[in-house]
Amino acid sequence: MLEFIPETHTYILNGIITPSVSEIMNPMSNTYYSGINPIIVEKAAIRGSCVHSCIEDYEKTGKYEIKDIWKGYLTQYKIAKKFEDWEVLELEQKMTNGEYAGTFDCMANYKGKKIFIDYKTSSKLNYTLVQVQFAFYMMLAEHNKKEIEECWCLHLSKTGYKFEKIEPRYDIAKALLKLYNYLKESE
Repeated sequence: MLEFIPETHTYILNGIITPSVSEIMNPMSNTYYSGINPIIVEKAAIRGSCVHSCIEDYEKTGKYEIKDIWKGYLTQYKIAKKFEDWEVLELEQKMTNGEYAGTFDCMANYKGKKIFIDYKTSSKLNYTLVQVQFAFYMMLAEHNKKEIEECWCLHLSKTGYKFEKIEPRYDIAKALLKLYNYLKESE
């Protein structure tokens, strides 16, 4: 059974701590974010978490609470969903393959295809990170027999959105997993 402790972002599978997609991607993420003020990174993480929770509440209950400074993100989400016309199937589902675990934002029907949608609220979208993140999710989906055909990113801001298809980078994801396992064996 897969458990998740949100305060520490820890996955536990049958009593054993299991690495997350985020943890395995740390070498890439740390490189990308190393030149950015840690306070800005922390504020962006808080915003992203709040917007994600708000979207989940909105989709599940039709109700939500969000700070005034972030209301534009939810407004843009509603506009995107109406204009792009996807149907939510699952939200914030945790998956594992026994080796690592992750939580996808949304699985949806879109133009006759089953897709993953990942929400981003960063000021600038890092395509490289998203491509690798999606590769990990697609490998988890395959293991869990979820037949996902495409991956899409919904990049939200207060005043707009961009919804675009992203091609997963399996080669980089597999290399990061190999590096992660190598480093763990060396400890």
